[in-house]
Amino acid sequence: MSIQVKTKAQRDKLKQDVTASIIKMLDRGTSPWQKPWAGGGMMMAHNGYTGKMYRGINSLWLPSVAFEKGFDTNQWATFKQWQQTHAKILRKQGKKIEERGYGRNKYLWNVTDECKVGAVKKGEKATAVLFYKPLRITETDENGDKEDKVIPLLKTFAVFNRDQTELPALPKPKKGDGLGDMTEAETTLMGFIEDHEVDLRTGGNRAAFNYRDDFIRMPKRDAFKTTQGHLATLAHEFVHWTGFRTRLNRDIENKMGDFDYAREELVAETGSAMLCAMLGISYDALENHASYIATWASRLREKDGHEYLFRATSAAQKAVDYILKTDFTKEVSK
Repeated sequence: MSIQVKTKAQRDKLKQDVTASIIKMLDRGTSPWQKPWAGGGMMMAHNGYTGKMYRGINSLWLPSVAFEKGFDTNQWATFKQWQQTHAKILRKQGKKIEERGYGRNKYLWNVTDECKVGAVKKGEKATAVLFYKPLRITETDENGDKEDKVIPLLKTFAVFNRDQTELPALPKPKKGDGLGDMTEAETTLMGFIEDHEVDLRTGGNRAAFNYRDDFIRMPKRDAFKTTQGHLATLAHEFVHWTGFRTRLNRDIENKMGDFDYAREELVAETGSAMLCAMLGISYDALENHASYIATWASRLREKDGHEYLFRATSAAQKAVDYILKTDFTKEVSK
């Protein structure tokens, strides 16, 4: 199911609702990627059918909904995807499942029990996933010259959390889950850094990206209490690195307390949380969470807070795409 958001008022209302939900979570003193979700090491919101992580604003929005509604998992999928998941489970149990109907009216039928296959519980309310579909237009200027432009068209589709289905519950995370051997994660992260030829320098007692001279400074590994803390901090500075003028050219030459300082920190923290989720790194070890959270909650309450949030999460996604060398131009976001 897809819902078109046609007017500016509708777009703004949707963005404001998303922002308000995230503010509620920040007010509780936590960020959306810190909750220990059931079902394995993936901390960010991901599709329970495909395994893919949700992008951009959805990486904060879906966990905030799960947190507010008390869901134990961060798995989401469409009605049809949960239906197909349920059908797969039934087939493993030896039941015969058939597809019936045609086109949009196609459905799955449990031949063995003579009933339609369903997974989402009756009466459950869906959550909107937001995405931007590129709308290509041609404009003619006053000189008669034509110019092709891409306008991001905000759209949504409906998803349900796994806890809203009849599917078996995922196992609760055991104490220490995600805190095991980080060798593979570290090798992968360092591989990204080497591939981008990052100037990484070790020493001192402060982690930072030097915008003027374009290098990352990291304390020695033994200065960190855990390997996870070291890798999460390195990922955070790596995202800052993507904003340099010869790369993604974000406005990152700001001092602490400047107007855009908090936004760049939100970009870096969201982007590094995405990276850590991909690499299986627990993301609860980065310092200064409390001060960041208080600053973001205050900033998001301002009149343009929803636009501020959407721009920051879009920039974070682009930073991750840049690091992974994926083509983010096919998925327009703002």
